[in-house]
Amino acid sequence: MANVQARIGPLLLGYLSSPSEIGLFAAASRFGSVARLAPQAVFAGALPVFSHEHARGDGGDTAARLFRPFDRALMIGAAAFATICALFAAPVLGLVYGPSFAGAAPVLVWVSVGLIPLLSNSGRKVFLYATGGEAMAVRWSAVALFIQVCVGVWLIPGMGGAGAASGKSNRSPVSANGKVAGESVAADGDTTNAFGLKSSGSGISGIAIWPAA
Repeated sequence: MANVQARIGPLLLGYLSSPSEIGLFAAASRFGSVARLAPQAVFAGALPVFSHEHARGDGGDTAARLFRPFDRALMIGAAAFATICALFAAPVLGLVYGPSFAGAAPVLVWVSVGLIPLLSNSGRKVFLYATGGEAMAVRWSAVALFIQVCVGVWLIPGMGGAGAASGKSNRSPVSANGKVAGESVAADGDTTNAFGLKSSGSGISGIAIWPAA
């Protein structure tokens, strides 16, 4: 699913725009790929930690408490990178690729903005995989792919590479806009933790996603 999401943008650009737009999109996307290297290494280390804490028998509450600062750090880092790229997109592209690629600045801005929901979404997927929510993670990915295709078809003809990048930035609507609720106890004694995972003494029994306020 992740491979399809990564490749659908260039494919749509090839059908709906020009080869030059594909080149601009590819140049800007390189920066996004570099920016994801460090978080991907963090995800690889976080997965066994979340899994271990979830297996401690407290219904996943410890893992959920660890996830809060983890997700916050991802959001802050992504927002900082997006701000830097938005301010210096054109000079950086001109310095790295030459003046002919300065037109990729709007694409880079959208790629950078898209890192904010993308990294948060990836962190939540890691949490789900570690705590038994694989099915929900796959459903999120399927919905995200559908949204990415729809937004791309709508925006690429008029915006070119920027339209493809904006489609990627909107491809995780459930995870990026899902509201993480505080802990609450249901009438049956089950606990809904800060990630929306409903747990009992036997472990996670379901998951709930609230729309953002």
